[in-house]
Amino acid sequence: MTQKLNIAHRIFEIFLKSLSRTPKPKIVGKDHLGNSYYEQEQRQAGKPASRFYEALGDDREYFDKPIPAEWEAWLRGRREAPSEEEVTKNIATQKVIKQRAVELQQKDDLERQKSINEGVLKQVDSQEKKEKRTYVLILKANDIAIFVLK
Repeated sequence: MTQKLNIAHRIFEIFLKSLSRTPKPKIVGKDHLGNSYYEQEQRQAGKPASRFYEALGDDREYFDKPIPAEWEAWLRGRREAPSEEEVTKNIATQKVIKQRAVELQQKDDLERQKSINEGVLKQVDSQEKKEKRTYVLILKANDIAIFVLK
């Protein structure tokens, strides 16, 4: 009899919980792309809060839009929500890195062209990938160096 009452009591508790409203999600932050990030507490104790975001714009492009790495890590529960200053700093750092990469590529192209002009490197078209070029090192009498580029 006591067991039947416990089961009935448990069913009644579950029924009451199902009638209660789900907690309203709270906004945690926004990023520079206009995405809004939310956290919703779970009704059951011990469960982690659910995290999600709403992209700005058309729903069809929802999954195609990039989100900042800091916010993606937050969504997956790997870190706390990032501050605007942190995201701004990381964006500036990314721009500097991209600019340095462009400068390095230009410098490398100039040095490669100089080596080709001096006869140190010979430009050969690759048969496997005709749109790409392979550079082969021409060895001089006393130099010892072997480069195999495919």
